[in-house]
Amino acid sequence: MSNIRDNRYLLTVVIAKRAKQISERIARDKIMGTTSHKPVVLALKEFEEGKLEYEIPEGE
Repeated sequence: MSNIRDNRYLLTVVIAKRAKQISERIARDKIMGTTSHKPVVLALKEFEEGKLEYEIPEGE
């Protein structure tokens, strides 16, 4: 299994999916005023802090 940091495509997909989740939560809860960071920045921070969980499908 490859390291996600070595696979830019996989890393991009994981970050994009998490950013979409964050964006949807912000829209649903109307909490945009609580942070000045965009969803992609928040997703990247979560990844760097090791807070993002992801599964690499077999054969990827």
